[in-house]
Amino acid sequence: MTGALVRSLIAGLLIAGIVHVVAVLMIPKVAPNDATGRVRSVANLGNVTLIPSDGSVLTDLDPYFLHAVCPFDTAGGTTTTLTGTLPDEVWTLAVVSRAGGMVAGFEQDAAPDGVVSLTVGLADAVERLRLASAAAASGFTVEAPAGPGFILVRVAAADIESRPATLRALGGLTCAATERPASLGPAPLAPLPPINLEPTGQLRPALPLPVPAPR
Repeated sequence: MTGALVRSLIAGLLIAGIVHVVAVLMIPKVAPNDATGRVRSVANLGNVTLIPSDGSVLTDLDPYFLHAVCPFDTAGGTTTTLTGTLPDEVWTLAVVSRAGGMVAGFEQDAAPDGVVSLTVGLADAVERLRLASAAAASGFTVEAPAGPGFILVRVAAADIESRPATLRALGGLTCAATERPASLGPAPLAPLPPINLEPTGQLRPALPLPVPAPR
């Protein structure tokens, strides 16, 4: 009885190990089929790309909207900035990360004039860019997990007559990646006070020594 139980436990562990190994080996094949992988299959880093609403790239897209994507990859501290002017229509921006899902979203109320500047990157990279650039400080900044993702731009285009202008606006968006700047290194140490060489050959500091108080 004990021997049969031991054999059953060993067989169960072997099956669990095989399943685990197969699952790990399948990750590279499954990952490209997620939303980020499908976007990367039709859009390159640094480019804004229109995608159809038929579900071939992203599912559940509204057919009464036009959609564009700006892929990014925060690995290595790279930041990606989407800039441009959107038309006076209902629009939204969504930041989607493979590691964190949807991490941020904005609507047209956030930029009533339609001028958008959205920067995505790791927390330290976004903070560095925010401190160094007035444009980044005045726009939207989103901290995303390490790895690939994309910005989804949605603009209402139910009116056929407004679609050409909306397409021109989406085509005028820019999606620029900026690599992490090299470290400037530690700040130099402050110089020590000068030392005077007395005629007697003794070394004394240039600063006067304190005089003891009389007793």
